Amino acid sequence: MPAASILDSGLLATPRPAEGASFDYAAASPEILRRTREIVAVCEAHGVTFAQP
Repeated sequence: MPAASILDSGLLATPRPAEGASFDYAAASPEILRRTREIVAVCEAHGVTFAQP
């Protein structure tokens, strides 16, 4: 996989994934969005952003 795949075509490239975010080059499922938002909440609780540069 190319190095850019770490961002998984969009879902992991923003601080808080929005509806319509892509995952694996397709629209992320509601389950993927839910799980991603849970991870975002943990990151924020520890003072870092999800898409930490």
